[in-house]
Amino acid sequence: DAGTIMKILLTQDNQDDNQVILEKIQNLRHHGMDAFQVGSYKQARLYFMEALDLTHSLCDPHAERDGLQCDIYLHISATYRHQYQLNRAREICHRSKKVAVTIQDQIRIALCLDNLGEISRIENLYQEAIDYYHQSLELKSELVGLENIVVADTYHGIGHVYYHQGQYDQAFEMYNKACTIRLQILKDQSLDTAESFHSIANVHLQRFQYDDGLGLYHKALQIRLTKLGDCNLAIACSYDGIGHIYFNQCQYKEALEMYEKSQAIRNQLVGQDSLEMAQSLVNLGNIYTALCKYSDALQVYKKSLSIRIDAYGNIHLDVAVLYSCIGNVLANQFQYRDALTMHQEALTIRLKLSKGCWKDETDSYHQIGKIYFNQQQYEQAMSYFQKSLNIQVDILGLECIYLAQSYNDIGNIYYRQSQFHDALLTFEKSLTLQRQHLGDHHLRLATSYNNIGNAYFQQLKYNDAIIMYEKAKEIRLQTVGENNLLMAQSYNYIGHIYTRQSKYKDALELFEKSLSIRLDQMGESHLEVATCYANVGHIHSFLSKYEDALTMYHKSLNITTEILGANNLSVAAAYNNIGNIYSQQHHHDQALAMYRDSLKIRSEICGSHNLKVAESLQNIGLVYADQGKYDEALTTYHRALKIQCDMLDQDHVTIATSYSNIGNVYNLQAKYEQALETYEKSLAIQIKLLGQTSLQVSQTYNDIGYVLTNQSKYNEALIMYEKSLAIRSKILSTNHVDVATCYTNIGNIYSRQSRYNEAHSMYQKSLDIRLATLGEINVHVAASYGDIGLTYYYQLQYDDALGMYQKSLTILKIAIGECNVHVANAYHNVGNIYKKQHKYTDALVHYRQSLTIRQKVFGKNHIDVVAPYNNIADILILQSKYDEAQIMFRKSLTIQLQVLGDQNPDVATSYDSIGDTYYYLSQYISALDMCNKSLAIRLALSGEQSVEVAHSYNAIGRIYCSQLNYKDGLQMYQKSLKIRLQLLGENHLDVANSYSRIGHVYYRQQKYVYALSMYQKSLSIRLELLGEENLQVANLYNKIGNVHFRTNHHHHALAVYQKALHIRLTLLGDCNKEVIDLYINMGSVYKRLSKLKDASAMYEKAFYIQCQLYDSNDTRIASTRDTLARLHHKQYLSSHSFPIIHLPSKIRNRFRQSCISQRTSSTHLESTLKSQENETDTPGDNRLQAGNSGTTAGRNLVRRTDDHHQK
Repeated sequence: DAGTIMKILLTQDNQDDNQVILEKIQNLRHHGMDAFQVGSYKQARLYFMEALDLTHSLCDPHAERDGLQCDIYLHISATYRHQYQLNRAREICHRSKKVAVTIQDQIRIALCLDNLGEISRIENLYQEAIDYYHQSLELKSELVGLENIVVADTYHGIGHVYYHQGQYDQAFEMYNKACTIRLQILKDQSLDTAESFHSIANVHLQRFQYDDGLGLYHKALQIRLTKLGDCNLAIACSYDGIGHIYFNQCQYKEALEMYEKSQAIRNQLVGQDSLEMAQSLVNLGNIYTALCKYSDALQVYKKSLSIRIDAYGNIHLDVAVLYSCIGNVLANQFQYRDALTMHQEALTIRLKLSKGCWKDETDSYHQIGKIYFNQQQYEQAMSYFQKSLNIQVDILGLECIYLAQSYNDIGNIYYRQSQFHDALLTFEKSLTLQRQHLGDHHLRLATSYNNIGNAYFQQLKYNDAIIMYEKAKEIRLQTVGENNLLMAQSYNYIGHIYTRQSKYKDALELFEKSLSIRLDQMGESHLEVATCYANVGHIHSFLSKYEDALTMYHKSLNITTEILGANNLSVAAAYNNIGNIYSQQHHHDQALAMYRDSLKIRSEICGSHNLKVAESLQNIGLVYADQGKYDEALTTYHRALKIQCDMLDQDHVTIATSYSNIGNVYNLQAKYEQALETYEKSLAIQIKLLGQTSLQVSQTYNDIGYVLTNQSKYNEALIMYEKSLAIRSKILSTNHVDVATCYTNIGNIYSRQSRYNEAHSMYQKSLDIRLATLGEINVHVAASYGDIGLTYYYQLQYDDALGMYQKSLTILKIAIGECNVHVANAYHNVGNIYKKQHKYTDALVHYRQSLTIRQKVFGKNHIDVVAPYNNIADILILQSKYDEAQIMFRKSLTIQLQVLGDQNPDVATSYDSIGDTYYYLSQYISALDMCNKSLAIRLALSGEQSVEVAHSYNAIGRIYCSQLNYKDGLQMYQKSLKIRLQLLGENHLDVANSYSRIGHVYYRQQKYVYALSMYQKSLSIRLELLGEENLQVANLYNKIGNVHFRTNHHHHALAVYQKALHIRLTLLGDCNKEVIDLYINMGSVYKRLSKLKDASAMYEKAFYIQCQLYDSNDTRIASTRDTLARLHHKQYLSSHSFPIIHLPSKIRNRFRQSCISQRTSSTHLESTLKSQENETDTPGDNRLQAGNSGTTAGRNLVRRTDDHHQK
């Protein structure tokens, strides 16, 4: 009927209208989804709301309309969710759920539950989120079973909740279930599958499974590029994921490229002020932080923070992330207070919001602990690291991989506290967990191997350390390849081992490799590049290439200052390095300026009571000690020690080092008992912590050896040096410079014991090592040449000694330049040789050059200026300019009293020297006063049993004998002999000298048998030690000849005089004072034998040499001329018996004048013998105090001796 027809027509019209509306709704939904995909959430929401409005225009059926409304409400909720308008999102989702419940659509209800679960997850309501997802999963499983695509979505959502809770195993399980379903239904080219790949890759990243993660990120990226094109927010996320892998592998260039691609997409799609862009800014900030571009990092972090605060407010986990990032930058800039504020702000937020998530909270504890750790506040650091560990253990159990980081943190505290055993145990726990979870070749294991290597390194177990470093290097080489920053770090670690092993060329090669990688990867302006420059500088310093070292250190300083500003701990460290070079060059004012700059920075940043401050104080103390400002040095060292004692355990290696430094100053002050007591404290700590055979113990044995050497306890010193050598030979390679130092120290003892061949052997061993290790142009090599020169010097082989000293001088000039104390010492040594060769003008030139350099380096009132004054004075004495010599000695004494005080062995030596000038001026009372002052000091410092006291007794004995007080003189000589025999043994040159002096007293007392016995004992020792061809042996032959002459054994006298003459002619040539004396002595013998022709020939030779050496008015020429005249008269002045015509005209005229003279002089032999017998055995009485050619800490005093040999 008509009504029915109208209904049918109306229904058809409604259906047509519904179809049109439905098409419009679907188009709007499609546009909304497109906008949603590219992050235009507001635009997407407009499309969805317009579609929602159209649903109200739909006619029956209601179910279809309500179903559409339910779906669109979910879309709108999703837009609010992605904009983090979570309350609005939840409200709209509940509307959707209400509609779904009304139409009893269980699937749509489940979808609403999924959405509510995601909202709860974002709000960190993890248990609520899990509940929603499980309700959804239950509904879906009942309706469609577990192998359905909508079930996969719920699994994926549950995986998200676990992931953000840090429960990565459960997350992986859920993601994998979702992925399996999606692959079965959608295959591997769907966007949902790409989402699963990406999420599983995130878990791999958190588990440190970088290769697996990178593979899945790339799979997800390829699918998304295929489906979505190259400009989509999902693609930006893929680029981020790949960048995260590269970042964790330290491939910062590659990571930056990925992050910038992601940033460009987000900038194009959602703009600069979007939350997505905030994430890109965080990623870029992480790269800038790693590259030390701290200003850039802070700029992008602050911009990201501003975006997130605008979006979320101040209390949000993503805001906490930014506070933590900013805190890390400030910490890297050593702005610890501000950094701590940032991290504590982050922690406050996390404690408030991170319910059920351990990772954010433990991260804050870790970062705060690191700040305290870097400030050397280890107790506070341990507290935070332990909090982090406890949370992880409570939530994850004892076998979780994430405990490895906490174990490493705690191990580093033990390491810094020198508790190496505990450090190793903790590092090994970390390594065990990593191997258990990651296998044997994972990149993370390299860090643990390096940590273990560091602990071995500090224990000086270099072979064990290098095994660990090599393992780390091999893992990194296989994992990230050669040109990677992690490889640069490995090269650095191994380079430090080679440095300690004196393999400087190998170390330099590795440091330069590391530098090359870092320059390539990071550019010039990076802190790790600055570190590389510093490492290269260290090697140049060891090789004595000080200018090259300064260049490297200044590069390091410039980079550090540019990145961190002037007021920074790294800048303070750079100042320290530069100060060390200036200190080695003895540029003390410049060194102090650097150390004080470092101290100022450290005090401002760390406070005045900090271990870094103590380190700077120790460096300043070292300079004061070098300057001879011992009181200031001690004050500074004690300040450093107090800080260390307050901040560290009493048994700590750093405190042991401070005791050693204080002991060094006491040694320099000749306070030997205090020095030994302090060294013993240091030794006790070192043995307790490191065992009997550590390198620190070895060094302390050396230090004790130096003190014992200064106390003339040579046998005990030798035991110390041999202990030190045994340890170093066991730990270090045989070609190590520290082993060379031990050989040098042992050589010094042999030299003092007159065991010159053995000393030469030790010095040669040291030289061979130094040449092999350091190359020819090096200050230590120069020192070895000087040491060998010393043995030649003592054996009176002056030409050989001169060759060694000049070689040393040449090397030093090339290595360190002219104006350096080492060069001054070399000039000094060359001057000594010229003095011994009677080339006094040349000697003075070199001594004055040494004085000029020292005055430039140290100033005019420094203790090191004393030696040149003394040397110049010695030459003046030899030129009989005694008053001028005394002025020089008194200059020395004034400086010594000012710097060293009146109770010092060097002051005693100066009193001796001034006494010598009085002695030569025949002012015996004044001379005796000076010698007694010297003796009193030596007795107070060393007691009766001292080589120096023996020397004082010798000097006093000489004065008594010159006063003809032979009884007291003999008593003094015998005291000296007794001490020398007890300390040095029979076979020593000082003992030979004592025998000679006692023989001289017997000779004066005309007890010729006793005199001959003493002289022969002295001769026997000298022949054994020095050989036949030696001037000291010649002197003894001369004295024995005098005894034979006095006892009328003229032929015996002539025989030994001829032996002495042969030696002197061989060693000194024929134009020499000592040759003259022998010609005169032999002439006297021939006279006694009435062999007037032979006698005339001897005197004629003496006369000829005297005319060449002395002024024409010299009394010695007149005396010889008179003797010749008398001989000529006895031969009736026959012209053929005296061939005057063969003499030069000048000498001939002098002789004729003598012949005309009617006066005759007293017997020449008596005056000659008297002059010879008053001579002292200078070579046998040398009181050489050899300097240490080893470490700075153990330098000995260089005391004035007859020759002041400088090492």
